[in-house]
Amino acid sequence: MRKVTLKHPFFKAYKEQFEALYAGATQIHISEINRYFIDALCGMLDIKTKIRDSREFVLAEGKSERLLALCQELGATTYLSGPAARDYLDESIFEAAGIGVEWMDYSGYAEYHQLFPPFEHGVSVIDLILNEGENAKHFLKSSQIH
Repeated sequence: MRKVTLKHPFFKAYKEQFEALYAGATQIHISEINRYFIDALCGMLDIKTKIRDSREFVLAEGKSERLLALCQELGATTYLSGPAARDYLDESIFEAAGIGVEWMDYSGYAEYHQLFPPFEHGVSVIDLILNEGENAKHFLKSSQIH
């Protein structure tokens, strides 16, 4: 695990924002803390995607079934998932429902300057922000779907 240091080029520029973010994470449930951080990081990266809470929906039982029901309720034709879900996602129920499944490949992101070579893809977006500052959002748009 890589650590945040004063040597990161944009540490000083974001120090107060991250301190406030961590200090403000007073929610009781981890899902609320996650949402708090996601909203803040989206703001830093100028991501405007509408984020919905699963509590707004009628949820089915089972991991795959729950995701399928959300996709159906939202009228999705494709479900984009991270690669870790390959271990549990039942693609056959999506196929039967006429919803395609696509998998993210995070290795397709462009490399950026990191303090500790060689380049590591599997780090937090916070590493990207602290190393690239305002330019960080440009690295997010180079992802590839497989």
